[in-house]
Amino acid sequence: AVLRRLRQWLDGHYGDRMFLAEANQWPEDVRPYFGDGDECHMAFHFPLMPRIYMALAREDRYPITDIMRQTPDIPDNCQWAIFLRNHDELTLEMVTDRERDYLWQFYAADARARINLGIRRRLAPLLGGDRRKIELLNSLLMSMPGTPIVYYGDEIGMGDNIFLGDRNGVRTPMQWSPDRNGGFSRADPEQLYLPPIMDSIYGYEAVNVEAQLRQPASLLNWMRRLIAARKRHPALGRGELTFLYPRNRKVLAYLRSDGNETMLCVANMSAAPQAAELDLSQLKGRVPVELLGQSAFPPIGGLPYFITLPGYGFYWFLLAEEAEAPKWHEPYVQPLPEFRTMVLTRGWDSVGGANALLLQQSILPGYLANQRWFAAKGRTIERVSLADSAVLPGDGDDFLLMTLEVSLDGSEVQRYLLPLAIAWETANDDPFDRLQSFTLARARTGGRIGAIHDAVLAPGFARAAAAAVRDGLSLPTRAGGKLVFRPTGAFPQELPLADIAVDRLGGEQSNTSLLLGKDIILKTLRRLAPGIHPEVEIGRFLTEIAHFPNTPPLFGSVEMRDGDGTPTALLILQGFVRNQGDGWAFTLDHLDRLLGQLEFLPSGVEAEPTELYEVFLGMAETLGRRVAELHQAFALPVEDPAFHPEPAGAADATAWGEAVLRQADAAHAALQRVLDGDLDEEAKASVRSLLGRWQRIQAAAEAVRGRDFGVVKTRVHGDLHLGQVVVVRDDFNIIDFEGEPLRSMEERRAKTSPLKDVAGMIRSFDYAVSAAVHRRREVRPGGGEMLRRALTQWRALVVDGFLAGYRAASAGCASVPTDDAAFNSLLDLFVLEKVLYEICYEAANRPDWLSIPVKGALAVLDGGARDPGGSEGHGAPGPIPAADHRPIL
Repeated sequence: AVLRRLRQWLDGHYGDRMFLAEANQWPEDVRPYFGDGDECHMAFHFPLMPRIYMALAREDRYPITDIMRQTPDIPDNCQWAIFLRNHDELTLEMVTDRERDYLWQFYAADARARINLGIRRRLAPLLGGDRRKIELLNSLLMSMPGTPIVYYGDEIGMGDNIFLGDRNGVRTPMQWSPDRNGGFSRADPEQLYLPPIMDSIYGYEAVNVEAQLRQPASLLNWMRRLIAARKRHPALGRGELTFLYPRNRKVLAYLRSDGNETMLCVANMSAAPQAAELDLSQLKGRVPVELLGQSAFPPIGGLPYFITLPGYGFYWFLLAEEAEAPKWHEPYVQPLPEFRTMVLTRGWDSVGGANALLLQQSILPGYLANQRWFAAKGRTIERVSLADSAVLPGDGDDFLLMTLEVSLDGSEVQRYLLPLAIAWETANDDPFDRLQSFTLARARTGGRIGAIHDAVLAPGFARAAAAAVRDGLSLPTRAGGKLVFRPTGAFPQELPLADIAVDRLGGEQSNTSLLLGKDIILKTLRRLAPGIHPEVEIGRFLTEIAHFPNTPPLFGSVEMRDGDGTPTALLILQGFVRNQGDGWAFTLDHLDRLLGQLEFLPSGVEAEPTELYEVFLGMAETLGRRVAELHQAFALPVEDPAFHPEPAGAADATAWGEAVLRQADAAHAALQRVLDGDLDEEAKASVRSLLGRWQRIQAAAEAVRGRDFGVVKTRVHGDLHLGQVVVVRDDFNIIDFEGEPLRSMEERRAKTSPLKDVAGMIRSFDYAVSAAVHRRREVRPGGGEMLRRALTQWRALVVDGFLAGYRAASAGCASVPTDDAAFNSLLDLFVLEKVLYEICYEAANRPDWLSIPVKGALAVLDGGARDPGGSEGHGAPGPIPAADHRPIL
């Protein structure tokens, strides 16, 4: 009665179920039963429990880190009580309605497992009997702040009986042995208040304490070892909690420290093996010792600590200060390359004459060929020339910005940017060791020796470039041009650039990006093209004129202008938008989770779209709105001729149709070539089916010839697909306005119909469907066909949602047809043009993937862009390799 009275009081005072109360605050009729003064405290952490299961279901650490960040501090003589399961239901009161529906669908598909606003299941059946998941969640229970509570029977993996009424399904007798009544009682079985579990999986004859005590690898003995490890290290119970945030959100990592010791806990919330890089530089020199096996791992260095985990795997490490590194971890000794030496008696002004020849003939050809951003790998470099250069002054050190002309076999010339810095050798620093793969040559000035290296590795370079943009500098170049630094009105003038932190973002690709502080990205454009750069031009327009909120703001740019004023963009400063990854990865993760739910459905049972697709359909509609709002911004009646909308008359419509026909001619020739190749019979049948409908392409082009759709043509994104948007909470930001890299600057800046962007996104959804299906192995006979049907339906719903969001937000946009028939006619034309381009690309580069655009073309010709399969079901992805099918970039 006292406990019941206390619980009523707590419910009335702490509605969020995160209870904290001191004894001297309790009701007077309860206080005498619990001691005097402040000696007794209690704290129940109910919200953590459903978030753990949500993180496991979504394979995303965010629900855990989010709720722990909301957890209030508690007194030193108090502690959280935390648990995975207890005698009541798994309460879902503290989650949103959508989250509750998701958890019910994921963990309690059988409605009998649901009660009130929760799930009445024990831990083992709740997790499908997966030992890996059981161990993972117990590792979180034992390493999170608080006093862990293990519900009886969960230490041996007991089951439940959801056919018993109320909450009694999880309150069955403890299973001590395979004897009568599971060793719980010697009474007649019918006299027990509740019957023991007797099924073949969780019954007491299969799951009991006596049997597991004799099995060294049993769950019970594993739990005993886990608890023993926790007891040996008090930091796991009362230590301070510090979350780490590796870029891989499937990995949860945190530190527990109490002053005497520091523990590192890492958990993989995904079923697939994962890798992560952890920033442990503040603990440099310590040796991670895994607690359960006492295995020493390589010591922590100054670089991010790389770690891999199996599916649902976890590690507990003691970060020991005096432990020995593993014996096998011997440093790999590699002799330094024999770098050429450049004598720089006058600093960067000495890069001329003999030094220039040394760079061009002996150093740069070998260096460029090994860089990831060099686009001509595998081709012969015939000559490298220094086209132009300028010196960027820095705080103590100057930097050389070189533009290079690389002549390749076949007479092609490509232009590149290579900024250089010098790291001077000191008594305590050997720059050749730490910068080896980025070093071009040795520099010597008097008695000083230094490493000439790519300047993106020097934090001072990014700071100097940002400061020059802020100040609007203009510097002379060696060839008589100018290096122009242009800020926008959005540049954060108050930012302290002198000592701002600089970090590299992501892997080295066609460009290199550096993060300054928390809010600025400096993008170094590697491959150069003369002319007004679309990303700079569009960035300024969206930032200063249109004020479009769903793209990173442009803070400034750096351009090299030759003698006649022609600009070449070198560096771009943009705002940094923290995000959950790009739309491609987000979509594939969603489809992986979706397929994981669908592949074990009983034969003949079809998925309910409203339950399984709801979250992503809402995101697709949001994405459609954002694309439409971008097109509304491009359609603003501005005076700038580069962005002023122009009437799109009958001649433009005819030109659009003729462009499709030219693309069709190229695609037809490509298909004829592959028919004589090694395609399998099913793929050849699809190709023949498409060739048999070829006259419909002519009809599609003729349908728009000479028509006046009553719209204007504007600037567009030019290369829009799921990889060009990033997920920001429940929204999207549109990025990367460079346009298609194989097109000229004039083509990328040309005005056209915005429905070309819409067509690109629709095709990206098709590629995502194909990638999701074909990178999963069929887990049961006939299951693959069911998944294809489900994803064909998913694609149709997503495209409809995307287009619905687009049509709603583009209402009144002068560049978008208002008439449905006109809209669909133009959209079909541009989807057809895109898919014909894909056919040419896949036939030339990835013939085994050709079935994706072929089936897409059939779908458009038979039913239109919205139709996932056409009248004859051609939209289902065909047989292609189990690989990561990214959109054509």
